Amino acid sequence: MNERAVFTAEIRVSDDGDGRTIAGVAMPWDEVSQGTPHRGGEVFRKGAFKRSLEHHNRPGGRLPRLMYAHNAQVSPVGLPVRVEETDAGLEVEYRMVNTPTADAALLEVREGVLDALSVGFTAVQAPHVRGVREVREARLNEVSLVAMPAYENARVLAWRQLAAVMDLPERPPISLEPIVLGGRAW
Repeated sequence: MNERAVFTAEIRVSDDGDGRTIAGVAMPWDEVSQGTPHRGGEVFRKGAFKRSLEHHNRPGGRLPRLMYAHNAQVSPVGLPVRVEETDAGLEVEYRMVNTPTADAALLEVREGVLDALSVGFTAVQAPHVRGVREVREARLNEVSLVAMPAYENARVLAWRQLAAVMDLPERPPISLEPIVLGGRAW
């Protein structure tokens, strides 16, 4: 079963590169998410993707591509430059391909519309510990640029372009409280 976890993003522009590389933390370790279908939340532990990345990095293997909003109906928008586990989490770097869909996704990143990352994965070992689903091992299927966050500390950290460094304002907090319209809670 593929599952999705979505993350917020902070974007900084650096002055090296050609403006087509996206980098960030796709999955922070030890952060409980409430934006998943698991009642007590979900947490990924360091090493959760270790075997999957070993499999992807073997001869004949390939690292997961960057997708546009988990849409399998369109071609990937980015090719992996680096996908690795660090002390912070699963860090990724993707080179955006030269297609209209990738160009649109990159424009949305620059405009702050797509400011989050999400992973598609298959849980291999994920027991519930004190009501929280603890993902200890998972197969990484894909990474996507998305707009809806679930984990606060998984972020698009930068895109590289030929320009001066520019810090954008932080994203305002998102309320998860229900919205009442016409007497119905949404």
